[in-house]
Amino acid sequence: MRKYIRLYEEYTDLEERTSEVNYSWQDVRNTIQSKLPFTIIDFKTSDARDECIKSELFDEKYIKQSYTLKTEDGNTVRYPSVFIIGEDNKVQDRVLDLQKRFDILRIVIGEYGKDIPSLYAEGDEVQIGGNLYPSLEINDMAGEDYYTNGSNFFKFID
Repeated sequence: MRKYIRLYEEYTDLEERTSEVNYSWQDVRNTIQSKLPFTIIDFKTSDARDECIKSELFDEKYIKQSYTLKTEDGNTVRYPSVFIIGEDNKVQDRVLDLQKRFDILRIVIGEYGKDIPSLYAEGDEVQIGGNLYPSLEINDMAGEDYYTNGSNFFKFID
């Protein structure tokens, strides 16, 4: 049986390749409920999300998730999404510019201390509910738009 010793250079190269930090559902929930800055970007395609993360969001605290939209005919459409945990409002200022460069469906921005996040869809700003409704059961989402983060579902309600 042979044993190999990893060189310091190999270790640091490996560390750089796996530097992605995994944030959890609890981070999402605590950020929204504490009224801390956050941004949710819903993309039209997975390629757009991956390209945006690779070129713009790689150094941000983000979590991949999905957004499920209920259409008027009762069908559901699932879109790739990313939740960005903000330290301050610097991310929000930059995100609206991303809408011009990437295939983005909508953006939800929660600002520090603001009760109700803003929703930007197709250039229009709309207010959405300020309270978080989380669930482990998809049936609790009852015919409305919702987010899926791991095995958790959530939506914004009034």
